Amino acid sequence: SKNTENKRQFQVSDNEYKEMDLLICYWFDYNSYFIIPKSELEQNKTTKRLNIKKNKNGNFGTNEKYLNNWENLKNMLF
Repeated sequence: SKNTENKRQFQVSDNEYKEMDLLICYWFDYNSYFIIPKSELEQNKTTKRLNIKKNKNGNFGTNEKYLNNWENLKNMLF
């Protein structure tokens, strides 16, 4: 719908959150990966989530720092 065009929400359950170190999201429409450290997810009692919106300039605002940021994964592994 027009209301959700250019917007996506990625979320994990509380149990998934406990077991993860980072979240890798793929936005198929834009062929874009977002690599987000666990500590950066918005939290409430039952779910942890990341809201991403592509703005009129074609970037992802505050989430641009996670876009194809494979350094987050490499830093965790090495």
